[in-house]
Amino acid sequence: MIVQTLFMIWFSLSIFLCIAVNMALLSFLSRRGIKTRSLFHGTPGYLDRIYIDWCKAHNKPYLPVIVLRCALLFSAILAVIFFRA
Repeated sequence: MIVQTLFMIWFSLSIFLCIAVNMALLSFLSRRGIKTRSLFHGTPGYLDRIYIDWCKAHNKPYLPVIVLRCALLFSAILAVIFFRA
């Protein structure tokens, strides 16, 4: 029972962090005046692609943010796999 609770907490925290980082990235892009399509905001990779394009245009490093977002998504997927097992 304790292990299942820990996996539930892991999954909940992973999903919360994925959503929070997605909203932070969307806010960052909006403050920079970049137009996005609201239909695709939740699609994995959409905001990442726009962020990478912006970083390349402004000669900024994008790898730390993209790695963080990939790690959070991977963590959420692993939590689902272990929670169902």
